[in-house]
Amino acid sequence: MSAKSLGASVVKLREKYLADGKVETLTTTEDILFSSSSAAADFVTGYSVSGPATWKNSAGVTLKELEAKATK
Repeated sequence: MSAKSLGASVVKLREKYLADGKVETLTTTEDILFSSSSAAADFVTGYSVSGPATWKNSAGVTLKELEAKATK
């Protein structure tokens, strides 16, 4: 999918971090703080996705499931 499906702010971030050398060969060279899990997922995937539904821990549990358990 093209970067056109991304929000303008994520496109700008991708361009900035690539130009600054903070992303090399599809790997970040330092920690990058995002405003939300969805913004981070969009940055990584290159298209718009739900962060809570996309991010999973090593056991395959989504962030959404972890958040739901934490609020019970």
